[in-house]
Amino acid sequence: MLRFIVRRLLVTIPTILVVITITWTLIKLAPGSFYSDEKQLPASIEQTIREKYGLDKPAATVKFGSGSSQATVVLGGKAAEGTIYARDLSRPSIFTVESNVLDELKKDPSEYRQKDLFDARSFNATRIEIVRSGQTHTFEKTKTKNKEGQDEEKWRQVSPQTRELDQASFDALVSALTGIRATGFVDAPAAAKALAAPELAVTIKFDEGKKEEKVTLGKAGTDAFASRAGEPGAAKVDASAIDNAAKALQELK
Repeated sequence: MLRFIVRRLLVTIPTILVVITITWTLIKLAPGSFYSDEKQLPASIEQTIREKYGLDKPAATVKFGSGSSQATVVLGGKAAEGTIYARDLSRPSIFTVESNVLDELKKDPSEYRQKDLFDARSFNATRIEIVRSGQTHTFEKTKTKNKEGQDEEKWRQVSPQTRELDQASFDALVSALTGIRATGFVDAPAAAKALAAPELAVTIKFDEGKKEEKVTLGKAGTDAFASRAGEPGAAKVDASAIDNAAKALQELK
């Protein structure tokens, strides 16, 4: 649980930054403006302003689009400590943004994609289906009474045979599966061969069965890939992570 909370905190911080950026963008793209009635500045004054704030030779130019609405923002020179000047080219106002925005813009877009292949974890999953070598292994979480008469949740296997499980070994299997993370992303054709004959195909239902995620895992030589249903392209993963999950399934008691 602690590992899950720490991982979520690490994901939350950049997510907040992205949300702030998107919110600001939507506000800028909204119809109308506080400045719609302002007169256009003379070209000479406009040029002087741009030079003063480093916007004549911007460090970066960012274009946003939402439907028919478009906006272009330029990032200029240094302002107060830790900030730089910025301007929406369609409006006269100049504002400041955090200077680390420039560092963020230098990152590859794939760095902003979710690296976790699974959102589900053992505590919120209710049903897990794993297909390996053509055989389907299905597990369901059930509610039972312990010796003290208290309610408790236990996992049991329902196919290809019905049996009780050692909860520790099953938790190890779930941890091995949900711990697989993307190390990078590629176009789907690059991973097509590996995913055409997958090592594992995993379907997990969680949040009381309200959500479902499907992940296919395959290997081609020393390379390993994963594909999440409904998402473009494929993720590169460590081949050893797939091997560990397959081993945990095989050793399940």
